[in-house]
Amino acid sequence: MYFSSLMIKVVLFIVLVVVAACFGQGPAAGADMQIDSATRNAVIAELREDLKANYVFPEVAEKTAGMLEKNRADGKYDAITSGKAFAEALTADLQAATNDRHLRVRFSADALPVRQPQAAPTEAEKIKHRNNVLSINAGFETVERLRGNIGYIKLNGFSDPEIGKETVEAAMNFIANTEALIIDLRQNGGGSPEMVALISSYLFGDKPVHLNSLYWRAGDRTEEFWTKPEVKGRKYGDKPVFVLTAKRTFSAGEEFTYNLKNLKRATIIGETTGGGAHPGG
Repeated sequence: MYFSSLMIKVVLFIVLVVVAACFGQGPAAGADMQIDSATRNAVIAELREDLKANYVFPEVAEKTAGMLEKNRADGKYDAITSGKAFAEALTADLQAATNDRHLRVRFSADALPVRQPQAAPTEAEKIKHRNNVLSINAGFETVERLRGNIGYIKLNGFSDPEIGKETVEAAMNFIANTEALIIDLRQNGGGSPEMVALISSYLFGDKPVHLNSLYWRAGDRTEEFWTKPEVKGRKYGDKPVFVLTAKRTFSAGEEFTYNLKNLKRATIIGETTGGGAHPGG
C-alpha cells in the first residue's frame, strides 16, 4: 500500500537520525548572597500568596501553598543560607508538587525594580525584536527535502508570527510537494501560541479548527486559538505529518504537539516532553 511504504520511509529516516543531545552551555553563574530565616519566611509567605492569587488551577495552588508552609514549619529549609540554593530548593518542591516546569523561583542578589504595567515598546525596541527574530530565521533551523520525497523541518522555536510569517510561507511552499512531513521539535523551547496557530493552519483544511484555549486567572479571561481558513502560500493538505519530541520540547512546543495529537493530525515520535504546557515566563 502507498501509505505503508511511505510510513517505512519516514520511520527509516527517524531511526537513522543522530539523536545526540546538543545541550549548550548555560549562563555564567551570577552573584549569590547569604540569607537568614526572616528572609526565607518572607519569601515563602509572598510565594504562597502569589500562587493562590495567580496560578491557573486554584485547588493546586492551595495544595502547593500548604506544602510550602508545612515544609517551612518542619524546618526543611532551615539549613539553607544561600539565596541561589533556596531558589533551587523551592523550584524543585514546586515542580514536584505541580508537575509544571514553568513554575520556578529565580534568585537575584540585586534588588529588582517594582514591576510596572507593561508600556508599549519603543521603536528601538521593535527594531531590536524584529532583528532578533530574523537572526534565528523565525525559529526555522532547517527545511529540506529528504530522500524518498519526505519533507523535514527542524523548528527550534515559535517566534512572533507578524515577523516570521514570510519564513513560514517559504518553508511550507518548499515542502508542499513532498509525500509526508517530519517536524522536528526536539530542541524547541516554546514561544508564541499565535505562531503555533499560524503553522498549524498549513496542516488543516479551509474550515477553522479550534486548537487550544488559554485561561488567565488575572482578568478571568479565556483566549482561544484557531487555525486560519486562508494562508499565504500552499497548505499541506491531509498528507501524513510526524512530530519528533524530546525532553527539551517545552511550552509552545508541547502545545503544538498536543494539538496535533489530540486532533489526530500527526503521529508523535520521541521522548516525553519537558512539562511546561501551562503558559509562563
